[in-house]
Amino acid sequence: MKFNTISSIGRPIDLNYPTNRAIALLTLGVMVAGAAFQFFSDRDWVQSGLWGLTTGLAVFLAWALCREVDPDHDLAAFVASALALTGSFIWGAGSLGSILWILLLLRIVNRTAGLPSTIFDSLGALGLAAWLAWQGNWGYLVITATGLFIDGALQNGNKHQFALAALGLCLSVVVLNLKKQGLNESETSLLALGAASGLSALFIPLIAASREIDSLGDVSGEKLNPRRVQAAQVLSILTGMQAAFWSGTAGLTAFMPLWAATTGAALFLFFRLVCPGEQG
Repeated sequence: MKFNTISSIGRPIDLNYPTNRAIALLTLGVMVAGAAFQFFSDRDWVQSGLWGLTTGLAVFLAWALCREVDPDHDLAAFVASALALTGSFIWGAGSLGSILWILLLLRIVNRTAGLPSTIFDSLGALGLAAWLAWQGNWGYLVITATGLFIDGALQNGNKHQFALAALGLCLSVVVLNLKKQGLNESETSLLALGAASGLSALFIPLIAASREIDSLGDVSGEKLNPRRVQAAQVLSILTGMQAAFWSGTAGLTAFMPLWAATTGAALFLFFRLVCPGEQG
């Protein structure tokens, strides 16, 4: 059985490409340097190693997410990595499980790998969302259901996504009732929600600019569907906004690599507008 019959959204890092080699070296360098920095700051070797590992992963995932929200510009992803590295020192690496989940969901919607997702991809995203929702935020399941519905509704959509979207909504109701999850006013933060709103507003010009996409699918070699890319972009900021609304500052920082990705892409768009001769 070929792997793409199980999953079609994987995007292997081909080290023949300079940018892929660069992010691989950057990730490894951050892991090693970060662990060494923490160790010489009087932390034990286990804590130091974990800090270096999670920080390196945050840098890599910010890069990977930026490649999903701005597939046309490789260099924007390195701006995102730099922001994620800075953010890790200030707020920590974020919730890597949550970041992996939104990365999978965005790939299902925008199809940057070049193929429709398999049912196993959708079930994987739904299962991860259910686990995260059980930890305290049933919104993960609602967002997943929304993403699956969008994938089914857009051009060449997977029609089985409608049934899985309905399943996601049903699971959200089950989690809501079993866990008795309600909005905790002590965790709400106007500052966090304001920050999320500002970061989202900064990203909106890129969504508007993505009416045309030049990137090709990794496998198909065909141009990506701009509406799918834009749908994934909107889904990304809705995810960050929802987390900030539900959990305040904790929700905002949990998605630090995602915000680094959207902000990095937005800043690179501004740079391209100021310096129109520069290509990403």
